[in-house]
Formats: sequence, structure tokens, C-alpha cells
Amino acid sequence: IELTRLENLEGLFLEENVLTGSISNEIRNLINLSLLRMGRNKLTGTIPTEIGLLTGLSMISLYSNKLEGSIPSEMGDLTHLQYFTIVNNVGITGLIPFEISNWQKMTNLGLVQTDLTGSIPSTLCRADIRIDCKKVVCTCQQ
Repeated sequence: IELTRLENLEGLFLEENVLTGSISNEIRNLINLSLLRMGRNKLTGTIPTEIGLLTGLSMISLYSNKLEGSIPSEMGDLTHLQYFTIVNNVGITGLIPFEISNWQKMTNLGLVQTDLTGSIPSTLCRADIRIDCKKVVCTCQQ
């Protein structure tokens, strides 16, 4: 099955399947996707910038893979995103992009065991959000 032809797909649940390779930039064709769960696999490569085109996404779970690179600034366009975790992807590096300040509906942000640095935008420093960044230099901006 070629997943990129499933434009009506709303949820992609592929956790714990020992998947290898990278996340294809063809993911942009899943225009109705709201849930993306690909944690606990062996995915490599970067988070494709094309994920930022999936503006209906409310959940992205990519924890415990072997991803690298930075969080694409294009992901700031995901204004419906409520849950984002890239925990245990030690190859994820760089600054936390300011564009995530657009994630006004965020309730759970997981950045532990990455090599990200920088600050969480003040718009996400709310009492109703769980930010998990114990090993990351990510304090809320004042």
C-alpha cells in the first residue's frame, strides 16, 4: 500500500513496528492527517519540512527513533498541534525554533533526550501545558 495516496487518512499509527529508513517527504500528500504516531521504531534522517503542510495535525509522536537534524521551522504552521514528542532522539539538535510559539493549543511537549538548546517561547509557558525537557536547555523566556 502506498500510504501517500491515502489522502483521506486521518490517523497513521505505526508505533513499535521496527520501521527503518526515513520519513518520506511524500507525507505531504496525507492532507487530512490529524494523528501521526511513529514512535519506538528505528527511523533515521530528519523530520521532513513537509510535515508543516499538514495543518490539521493535532498529534505528532516520533519518540524513541534515531532521527537527527533540527525541528523544521515550517512546523510552526501546525496551529492545531496539541501533542508533540521527539523524546529519545539524541540526534535532534539545534535551537528550538521560535515558530513553535504558534502552537497555542499545545498541551504536551516532549523534548527530553535530544540535543536541542534554546528557550521555550513565552506563549507556551502556561499552567495548562506539560513541557518535558529535563536534559535540554529549555527554560521559558521572560
